[in-house]
Amino acid sequence: SVYSKDNPNLLFNMCGFECRILPKCRAYGEQLTSRDGVWSLQNDGTKERTAQAFLRVDDAALRQFENRVRQILMASGSTTFTKIANKWNTTLIGLMTYYREATVHTQELLDMLVKCENKIQTRIKIGLNSKMPSRFPPVVFYTPKEIGGLGMLS
Repeated sequence: SVYSKDNPNLLFNMCGFECRILPKCRAYGEQLTSRDGVWSLQNDGTKERTAQAFLRVDDAALRQFENRVRQILMASGSTTFTKIANKWNTTLIGLMTYYREATVHTQELLDMLVKCENKIQTRIKIGLNSKMPSRFPPVVFYTPKEIGGLGMLS
């Protein structure tokens, strides 16, 4: 974005993150917030907070995650349910460890996570020729493998 007198934010994408920097001097009357997904930037010499960086997951990274889930679904022809759940878990852990607190402030990603998780569960249900909810209570998906579940992460 173009930083100007009308636009106090500096917006850029880098390595899958969308970063919006709001300088303290341009935040007209707004209080500096301290929460997940917001980093306070400070001058190294004076240790004064000079700006805040707001982090989100960018659109390209969202598409990349969705395509990975599609790949899991397309490649899961006659694969076991445990393997499908393991691939989902690996993908989800990879996403969460890389993006961490930026995921919480990206509503599109949170919606996509719910949608993709439902797709994975539907794929497992179709493998048993039934999508009847009474046959698949959530405990089947989320119970650890040691106790007879699939050990899916949510």
